[in-house]
Amino acid sequence: MNKKRNIILLDNVYDWKKMSLYDFLEEYNVPDGWEEFFNKPDVQKELKQISDFISRSEKTVFPMIEHVFRSFIPLGLISVVILGQDPYHNGYTRYSGSANGLCFSVKDGNRINPSLRNIYKELRNEGFSPKEDCNLFHWKKQGCLLLNTSLTVEVGSPSSHCKLWDNFSKLVVDYINNHTSNVVWLLMGKHAQYYDRFISDIHTVFFTTHPSPFSCNRSTKDAPAFIGSGVFKSINDVLDSKIKW
Repeated sequence: MNKKRNIILLDNVYDWKKMSLYDFLEEYNVPDGWEEFFNKPDVQKELKQISDFISRSEKTVFPMIEHVFRSFIPLGLISVVILGQDPYHNGYTRYSGSANGLCFSVKDGNRINPSLRNIYKELRNEGFSPKEDCNLFHWKKQGCLLLNTSLTVEVGSPSSHCKLWDNFSKLVVDYINNHTSNVVWLLMGKHAQYYDRFISDIHTVFFTTHPSPFSCNRSTKDAPAFIGSGVFKSINDVLDSKIKW
């Protein structure tokens, strides 16, 4: 996959029914700084399988095709990786879904999702004054890679594509691990914490439960409850350049 030309995001042009994910990457450019990764044979193999599976599906898929790899930022800019589970699955058409390609972030014009609302609650508990916007692009601009372990989901069916993306996500985590240093990782929930085995000791890793209302107040044997964890302050304590949450 070669970088060809910049993508112009026109919502009425790019559609899962009109273009496969693999062809979309072929026709336009892969995320900046990730060209080597996306040209790896094992990565291309996984992407082709993922693309073919989604193309055969009759279900509505979130996020919009042009937002699937939106979370990726150049490796040299990554200071924090926040790893979640899968995109928000609510909505009926590609335009009505709230997923915007960044984990826990919500597309403008939608209500703040309960998981994001709990993230803002924890930030306030820790003494921060979050913007409480729908989206988290201001985190991305500061070097946060907001990644889900599954980059797509079927409408109304949480975790529906988790197995589909598993091998690809392993490759992504392993690539970041081997091509960066001193990155702070936050693994939120059981799905995300599985990938800890691909992260070496040169990085700092924090665990919490998922910020969903179903788990945010419940600790597990592997992770503290998200609410009350103090994890955002802990992340900033490690960083030289603090994140303005």
